[in-house]
This record gives sequence, structure tokens and C-alpha cells, in this order.
Amino acid sequence: MKKETAIRIAALFDGEADSTEKAELRALMQRDPEAQAYWDQLKELSRKLQGSHYAGIDAAAQWNAFSRRRDKANPAGQKKLLYFPRLATAAAALVALGIGIWFPGRKIESTTELETGGLDHAVYMVETDLENATPIVYIDEPSGWTVVWVVEQDAHDPVDG
Repeated sequence: MKKETAIRIAALFDGEADSTEKAELRALMQRDPEAQAYWDQLKELSRKLQGSHYAGIDAAAQWNAFSRRRDKANPAGQKKLLYFPRLATAAAALVALGIGIWFPGRKIESTTELETGGLDHAVYMVETDLENATPIVYIDEPSGWTVVWVVEQDAHDPVDG
């Protein structure tokens, strides 16, 4: 079936075809099984989509329903928004207490001093035999890393900034 025919059948399905086109397309569907199958697919799709459209939200009604559920007593007879079993609450309290006691008592040592011995072994200057090359040294004190790279100038490019 041609795309133009499918568009015309869809227009008929949507009620956009005039009376002469309706008669012509109905006759086409009686003699062309592919056109009839397309019509049936449109009807099936329409049937599946019935009632699935989005309905507007009534915020006030939803808030009132939430308030009623929130204020309703839970099975234990207590009014709570969230309910936690007593065992889980006790376990969480013990974990929080343990972390509160353990963390402040821990001695945290600087990894920079442990791994590098401070900056006693840091590189501050690098010499190179390359012509027109400038070595650059970067020392990252927090991590203890030293980065050295060489910038090579073109012999015809003046260094004047």
C-alpha cells in the first residue's frame, strides 16, 4: 500500500474525509486486504488507547487524601508518618554511637609525610642538555607528587613574550 493511501485511510478514521472520499476509500478497503488490515490496525490501536488518557491532577484532593492517611493511626495505635521497628532503631543508635566514639579517637596521619618523608626528597631544579629547552618543575605539596616536564622552543621562534 502506498504511503499516500495510508494517510488517506488515517484521515478517514479520524473523520477528516469528505463524503466522496469516504465512499472511495470504503470501496478500496473492500477490494484491497492490505488497506482493510491497516483500517483494522487503526481500530485496534484506538480500542487499546481508550481510557488511557492523562487526567488532570487535583492537588487539593490529593493533599487531603494524604493528610487523612497520615493522620490515621497505625496498627500499633501510634500516630507516626514513618514506622521503624524497635530493633532497627536500637541497632542504628548503636552504630551511630560506635562511629561517634571511634572516629574522634583515631589518629589520622598525613600520607604525604609517610610516603615521601615530607618534601626533603623533592626535586626543585632539573638540568637538560637539549637546546632551546626549558624544564619546568611542579611540586604538589598535599599529595607529595613532583611533576617535571620540558618545553622545547623552536629555534626560529623568539622567546620574547
